[in-house]
Amino acid sequence: MAQNNAQIDCLILDEFVDDAQRKLEKGMIPRDLGLITDKKMLAALNSLTAADFAAALEALPLHKRDLEMLQTHYHATERTITATEMAEALGFKRFGAANLHYGTLAQRIGEQLGLQPETSLFVLATFDRPEGEWNWIMRQQVAEALEKLGWVGRQKRGKK
Repeated sequence: MAQNNAQIDCLILDEFVDDAQRKLEKGMIPRDLGLITDKKMLAALNSLTAADFAAALEALPLHKRDLEMLQTHYHATERTITATEMAEALGFKRFGAANLHYGTLAQRIGEQLGLQPETSLFVLATFDRPEGEWNWIMRQQVAEALEKLGWVGRQKRGKK
């Protein structure tokens, strides 16, 4: 029996959390990195639907910059972007500004959804770090919510 995408995402995130926890315990990553979010929180985030995200987004007063960040992430190749790429796309001088603004938006959306992971960006994205900077990978439910709201045009995911 084939697993659906949500189940696969949960397995991948569980492996990510387990691996990060092992590295944290061995002192391989700093304790203040803030990327350790418990499995219950990840499961709750993964259980959210596009309709949940759409309702949360509609309920929030969004600034022009908030919408630009969501659209920039949505239109990134494979809906994957780094903080530096986000900063460059939005005209910020440093990646820290992208972290701050997108993290604040994610926190507001998380509050609207009743979820507050340790790292607020988990609300909007999952993470991968093949080398160098962390990649932010937009949650499929977020992308679908943006489409449902008509805030982005549907597009096929590109290859890097």
